[in-house]
Amino acid sequence: MPGRTGEAVQALLDAVRRLGHQVWVDEQLPGGQLWWHEILAQIRGCDAMLIAVSPALLKSHAATLERQYGRQAGKPLLPVMIKPVAAAMLPPDLAPVQLIDYTTLGPNAALDLARALQWLPPASPLPDPLPNPPPVPISYVSGLSDRVRAKTLSFDEQLAVAAKLRTALDQPTERQEAVKLLRELYRRADLYAAPAREIEKLLRD
Repeated sequence: MPGRTGEAVQALLDAVRRLGHQVWVDEQLPGGQLWWHEILAQIRGCDAMLIAVSPALLKSHAATLERQYGRQAGKPLLPVMIKPVAAAMLPPDLAPVQLIDYTTLGPNAALDLARALQWLPPASPLPDPLPNPPPVPISYVSGLSDRVRAKTLSFDEQLAVAAKLRTALDQPTERQEAVKLLRELYRRADLYAAPAREIEKLLRD
């Protein structure tokens, strides 16, 4: 299995598409209110929600809100583990649901995934009235953009911002914005050598 969570998600999406299913992901959408409205609209229109289970999922407030809304809209959930997570650490709404282990690629994992997709229950009709939309989640990198663009940043502040952005890279919903801010931080005229090396490594990896 690929090392980074993003690569693991992509491998799962490719497998689902090869099985003849259409998949929608929100990675190309910008953040904000319109982004959140589009995600909720896609949830209402989907047949099922594929949940990529990884340590990053446990930190994602947005993912929790999406699952809650999906359940209220009558959508079946299919959790697929792409990175090891202890059973005791699973969110309460996923703990009782049968989990597909996709941490190791191979015939057994592919067969389990195909069977799970085949036997998913149909989505229930949308309730009338529709469930109340959850509020737009606050991004993990919210506020970091102001720090990246601050007039001055000390050596310690530069290292601290880089460390927060490194954590954000492991969260699928935050990765795109984190990369953008890392590049912006790297272009600062007052960037010190050690933070510059750390940013170079993060962008290269």
